[in-house]
Amino acid sequence: MNALGKLAKDKRGAVAEIARKTGASHAQVSRIAQGKSRPSLDLAKRIEAATEGEVTAASLLGVAGDEGGVRAKPLNDGRWFAPVNATAPVELPPELLESFGFTDGDALIFRRTAEGFEVVSQRRHIRRIQDELRKLVPEGVSLADELIAERRAEAARE
Repeated sequence: MNALGKLAKDKRGAVAEIARKTGASHAQVSRIAQGKSRPSLDLAKRIEAATEGEVTAASLLGVAGDEGGVRAKPLNDGRWFAPVNATAPVELPPELLESFGFTDGDALIFRRTAEGFEVVSQRRHIRRIQDELRKLVPEGVSLADELIAERRAEAARE
């Protein structure tokens, strides 16, 4: 979430107030706050002035993250570029996450591979493990039924 989105979440009516102060439409400011679009340089500066610097033009334009981080930028061939800085976070914008199939609420798992690394959602990672484990169970066997039968046999012996 960008700084404008945080401000809108924390302060009721902030989007309407910023729209009024900047001369932009409520819908336009709302889309910017949600990270669905970027403002022009002029509008970013007007938003910075309207918020008295609480939301910077640089953060809205993706020049720097809200905590001084660096926002990943798309290249023209489907790849993304994000310089790494040991003292600042790398911000992964919603459009990058969406382009790789991640959804709101996903947790990301990073894994080193021979070629570099792989990033998958926790949901996909669990599904991959389940698929591997499923291969170990013979066709037509229900582990749940076997477990229930074992528990019933134990209970009968007691």
